Amino acid sequence: MTSAQKPKRVAIIGSGVSGLGASWLLAEHSPHVVTLYEQNDYIGGHTHTVDYVLPGTKNSANPISVPVDTGFIVYNPHTYPNLIKFFCHKQIESIKTNMSFSLSRNHGEFEWAGKNLFSVFAQPSNLWNIDMWQTLYDIFRFNFHATELLELDNEHPEKKMSLGEYLEIHQYSKAFKDNYLVPMTAAIWSTPPDKCSLDFPVSTLIQFMHNHSMLQIIDQAQWLTVKDGSRKYVESVTPHIKDIRLSTKVVSITRRPSDPDDPNSPPLITITDQKGRRDEFDHVIFATHADQALKILGDEATEEEKLVLGNIKFAKNRAVLHSDTSLMPARRLTHAAWNYITTSTGSSQNTNQISLTYSMNILQSIDESIYGPVLVTLNPLWEPDPAKTFDSWIYEHPQYSAATIASQKSLPSIQNLPHLATTFAGAWTKYGFHEDGFTSGLKVATEFLGAECPFEIIDATYIRGRKSELTSVQKLQKMLWSGVEWSVNNSKPLAVIGITIASVYMQHAYKIIQNHGSGSDVNQSNEPSGTPSPSATPTKTPDSGDNQKPLIIAVGVSVGIIGLIAIGTLIFCLTKRRRNKSEVEVLRIPSDNVEH
Repeated sequence: MTSAQKPKRVAIIGSGVSGLGASWLLAEHSPHVVTLYEQNDYIGGHTHTVDYVLPGTKNSANPISVPVDTGFIVYNPHTYPNLIKFFCHKQIESIKTNMSFSLSRNHGEFEWAGKNLFSVFAQPSNLWNIDMWQTLYDIFRFNFHATELLELDNEHPEKKMSLGEYLEIHQYSKAFKDNYLVPMTAAIWSTPPDKCSLDFPVSTLIQFMHNHSMLQIIDQAQWLTVKDGSRKYVESVTPHIKDIRLSTKVVSITRRPSDPDDPNSPPLITITDQKGRRDEFDHVIFATHADQALKILGDEATEEEKLVLGNIKFAKNRAVLHSDTSLMPARRLTHAAWNYITTSTGSSQNTNQISLTYSMNILQSIDESIYGPVLVTLNPLWEPDPAKTFDSWIYEHPQYSAATIASQKSLPSIQNLPHLATTFAGAWTKYGFHEDGFTSGLKVATEFLGAECPFEIIDATYIRGRKSELTSVQKLQKMLWSGVEWSVNNSKPLAVIGITIASVYMQHAYKIIQNHGSGSDVNQSNEPSGTPSPSATPTKTPDSGDNQKPLIIAVGVSVGIIGLIAIGTLIFCLTKRRRNKSEVEVLRIPSDNVEH
C-alpha cells in the first residue's frame, strides 16, 4: 500500500474466518472503509464459542458455565502458519490438545481407538479378530506407501483417482477401508462416507494427511486450541471494524460503471439487504460459501463465475452440544477426542449412517469432574437426552471432488476483474480448513486492495506440499517395514514377529525419549521458518530422576505390547497361508472329473 492510495468503500459479505481476516487487515492496516455484513446474530461463522451451562445450574443464582467451541476447535504450528502469526500478533493464548480417534459400531459391538495399543484392544475379542489385525497391517502399509503418490507427475492416472479406486488397485482390505480410512476421511471433512469412497480425490487426502503428520506414528504434530475459546480472536478484531451489520442478509448486488457515459469507468456496486436498504461501494468481497455467493449474484453472475462457483458443493451438518454419553463409545478406554459412531455392519454398502462426537473435555481441557461430560455431536444418529441437550446449530462444509479441484484452479480467472471489482475468499478455495480461509482473506486484502500485513503471509499450500526429510529413526523404520511386508507376502510368521518387535519397540522408545529426554535431535521444532512459537500451557521439565521412572515403565509396558503384536502377526500370517492354501485347493480339479 502507498500513502497516496485512495480510500475505498469496501463491503465484506460474511464474517467467518475469511471475512474476519480481510476485515482485520483492511480496518487496521489500510485506509479503506469497511462494512461487514453478517446474516447470523453473531460474528465468526464456524468460529462459534458458546457458554455451556452445567445441567442443573441453569436456573440457579450462580450458574456454572464454561466456554465451548462448537465449530473451529484445533490447529497446529506447522500447517497453520498465518493463523499462528496472527494469534501471536494479537496475543491470543493457546493450550495443547490432541487429536485421538476412535470408532464404535452398533452400540459397542465393534470398537477401537488409536490412542495406544491398549485402546486398540480395549475390546478383548479384537485380539483374535483377523479383520482387526488386517486393519492394523494396512494402516502401517498405507502410512509407508501413501506419500509415493505425491511424487508422481500431476498427469499420472493415480493422481486423478478417487479414494475408492486407489484402495482397490492397491488391494487394501475392506476392514481397513470401513474401520479406519473412510471413517477418518469422513470425520475430517464432515463428508458422508459413501461420498468419500466414490468421489473424494485420493491425492487431496494423502496430501492433507502428510501435511498434518498423520502418516507417521512417531514425531506427530502437536495440536493446539485457543485458551477460553476461539471467540477470543474474534473479540480482538471486531472493535476496530466501525460498521458491522449483524442479522443482515444480503439479497442482491448490482455492478455498473460509476459513469453511465463511460463504460470503462470504475464500477459502482450497489448492495441490497433483506431490510430493503441499499448502499454503494467501490469493492465487494464475498467471504461466503461459493454457492451463497452465486445465489446473491443471481443474474449478475458472469458465465465464468457460474462455472467456477457452481462446481463447489457443500453439505449441511447439524452440531449438537450436550452431555449424553450414549453418543460416545461404550468402553471408557476407547473414548477419544474424535469419536466416529456408526450403526453399519461394516460393509461398504452400509457406511452412510454416521455420527461424530467431539469430546470437548479432551479437546479443550474441560475438567470433567467439575462440568461433567461436555460433547459436541455432528449429525447424531439418535437424539441425545433432552435433559442433557444444550443447543444445536447447522454448519456447512465443502465437499471435495475432481470438479472442486478444477474450480479451485480456475478461481484466479474471476478475481478482481476491473469492470466488476469483486473478489472471493473462503476455506473452500483450498483444503477447507481454518488456515485456508484465513489466508484467503489476507490475500484478497493485500493483493487486490493494498493492505499491509504486519507479518509475512506464508503460502501454507507450499509448506504443506514440501516433502519432509526422513530422520534416521524413520529411515530405519521404513527398512524394517519393508521386511515386514516381505515376510507377510511370503508367509514367514517368525520373521514378521521379529521385525515387528524391533519396529514397535523402537517407536515406543522414541516416544519416551521425545517426551522425557533432552536430545536436540528429538526436540526439533516442526514450525516453519519465521513462525513465532505460540503461547502454550507451561510444561514442567523433568529432572534425571523423573526421566528414569517413565522409561522403566515404558520398557515393561512395551514387552506386553510386543507380545500382543507377535501373537497377532502370527495369527495373521497363518490365516493368510490357510486362505492361500484353500484357494489353491479350489482351483485344483481331480483328473477323474475332467470331461474329454
